[in-house]
Amino acid sequence: MKDTHKWVAELEALLEGPEDQSLPDWIKRRRKQFDGDFAAAADQVVQNGLNDSSIEGSVRLVRFSALLTEVISHARPDAAPSLVWTLKTLEEDGIGPRPAVWNDVNEVYKRVLNYRGCRLAEQGLFDAAIAHFDVTLRIDAAFVPAYCNRARAKLELGLLDDARTDAEEALRRDSTYPESRAIGLLVEAVRTLRTESRRDPSELATEAGLLETLRTYDRPRA
Repeated sequence: MKDTHKWVAELEALLEGPEDQSLPDWIKRRRKQFDGDFAAAADQVVQNGLNDSSIEGSVRLVRFSALLTEVISHARPDAAPSLVWTLKTLEEDGIGPRPAVWNDVNEVYKRVLNYRGCRLAEQGLFDAAIAHFDVTLRIDAAFVPAYCNRARAKLELGLLDDARTDAEEALRRDSTYPESRAIGLLVEAVRTLRTESRRDPSELATEAGLLETLRTYDRPRA
């Protein structure tokens, strides 16, 4: 257990460091030491990261995904299966599948932050989700899924006018995209019903038969 705590501290310090060659250099120095204690620490670091809803926390998860992917090939046989499972958890619950090619940093972070925003929204952390969609759109203002997702999260918070603005922007940018049309219909249905009732937007979406549209976040993976 003591070694696990040491690994956690070392990994978290490493992830706070500069984004240069520190991760590959560190792996070279440590590659014969990736044992069961390291695997337990890696799982703890992932859980800590998943509990951090900040943009900075999401960036650290991306870095840790890159580290784990490389470490697995050097891990001891008793530790490797646990590390594979931890990486799978990180991807499914946090940042999405790791792209085969990482040479376009903006493309990677755009999709990671959109995916992470979706996961946060599914946990009811709508403000944090919106912050992730905001950064996604700062990276790529033409990424329509993020407009659709941000509109959903804003609807959940009762920000109907802001949701409408995002829905209209999604349609303006790509009127053929099915999600653009779906979110447009959703927003207008909720707005219409809201004029007759002050009920929660999710209740209104349910009444309109559109709860699934509200709660199904859009996370293209390729």
